[in-house]
Amino acid sequence: YGNGNQVAVVNTATMTKTKDIEVKLNPSYQCLRGDDGAIYVVSFGNYAGKPGLAESDYIYQTLQRIDPATDQVEDLCKATYIANKGNKMYILYSEYYLPETRGCFVYDLETKEEKTFVDISDIPSPNGIAVDPVTEDVYIINQPYGALCELYIYGSDGTFKKKVETGIYTTNVRFVTE
Repeated sequence: YGNGNQVAVVNTATMTKTKDIEVKLNPSYQCLRGDDGAIYVVSFGNYAGKPGLAESDYIYQTLQRIDPATDQVEDLCKATYIANKGNKMYILYSEYYLPETRGCFVYDLETKEEKTFVDISDIPSPNGIAVDPVTEDVYIINQPYGALCELYIYGSDGTFKKKVETGIYTTNVRFVTE
C-alpha cells in the first residue's frame, strides 16, 4: 500500500511472473477479464480528499482497461467497486474523504458513456457490487462498521427488488450457475 502501481502478469502453467504492467497508484483486488478479452482493474489512488493532501495531488480511484495484446493501459472512469456483464460495467464510486462523490452507475464499454443506475443515498455504507450472470440482477453490499450487512438487490433496469441481511462483514457475492 502507498506506492504500488504494478499489475503482475503470471504464466499460470509455470506460476512464474513474466512481467509487470504499470497502472495508477494502489491497484486493488478488483481485477477481472471482460467479455472483450481486456483486463479491467481498479486502482484506489491516494485517498483523494485526505486531510493534508493538496487537491492538485489527488489521485482518484479509477477503472482502467489493459489491452492484453499490447499492455496499453487506458483510464476509463472513476470507480471504487466494479461488476461486469457483457458490455456493461456496473460501478460504485465513493472516495472515502469526499462523500459527495458517492454514486452508482453503468459504464458502457463500447460507447464509453456513463448512465446512473440507482440512487445509493439510501444505502449507508455501499461496499461492493456483483451481477448475477444468469438473471442479470445487481447486488450491492451495504457494509456498516460493526453491524450486520445487507444485500440490496436490483433488476438490470435499476428496479429495487429486495433487501437481504447477510451477517457481519460481507465482502463479496458469488453465483452458482450450474
